[in-house]
Amino acid sequence: MGLKDYFFRKEMRRRFRHGRFVSWSSVRSVLILAECATADEAAAVTSIADSVRREGIRVAVCIYTEAKEFSVTPSDELCVITKKDISLFGWPKKGVAASLLGRAFDVAVDLSPRQSWALRYVLVRAQVTMRCGRQGEAYDLYDFMIDDSSASPAELFRQTRLYLEMIRESGAAS
Repeated sequence: MGLKDYFFRKEMRRRFRHGRFVSWSSVRSVLILAECATADEAAAVTSIADSVRREGIRVAVCIYTEAKEFSVTPSDELCVITKKDISLFGWPKKGVAASLLGRAFDVAVDLSPRQSWALRYVLVRAQVTMRCGRQGEAYDLYDFMIDDSSASPAELFRQTRLYLEMIRESGAAS
């Protein structure tokens, strides 16, 4: 186990929480996490967020990029974490994602193709009722995982949303 693993597991134990499944009909706020290499990938993620906003759901997006500079401008609803914003442990420096960590979300959806330390940190520190993402590494980060490593971010979000809608439908039938 590396030093990053040790401190990350320590942070997870310290922030132990009981997640619960949330139906899509009761979702009022969503946090979307994504790792983007280009501005086009970031635009695809923000278009997913815009489609959810049209339903009247509050959406915040957190994008991580390996680049030191990124052409996407951060805002209140869009947090951009670049390589220069990362500390020695691979976590965002203090204050970078503070606007997201101070709010509560019903669902967090990690659309990243792989788990990055920066997005793991945001996911663990955020006040989220249900965490969703790709099945991947051995950390117990998600309450709900989809095992599809080849799916695009839009397809992964569509599948996640479909399952959350099915939770509502199966709950209504009983």
